[in-house]
Amino acid sequence: MLEDVARPLLSARTAGRAGRALLEAVGVRRAPERPTGPPLQRICADLRRLDSEMAQLLVSDPRTPALFHRLQAVSWAYDGALRDACSALGVPAPDHAPFGQTERLRTEAELTAAGLRW
Repeated sequence: MLEDVARPLLSARTAGRAGRALLEAVGVRRAPERPTGPPLQRICADLRRLDSEMAQLLVSDPRTPALFHRLQAVSWAYDGALRDACSALGVPAPDHAPFGQTERLRTEAELTAAGLRW
């Protein structure tokens, strides 16, 4: 008899569902999910830094050691930052990496049209 009294009326799972249903019925909504990527300010700072680094490499001495590989690495990092910015703003990004020149320019234009400045 004591076991019947001690048994809960609702399981924890059922109580959770009932609570959520009650909250939705009275107009309380769930908090929006937090973004999973880096903050937009950091993405913009990365884009500025990588853009500056690319400009410096393009005017550097052609005899600079591993210049091609440095340019390639900065370009790929820039593409990654563009992809993060697209994800943060909901702008479609090219499916493959690295971006071609045309894809990179189109992505930059779409991000600028969405209001992003870096």
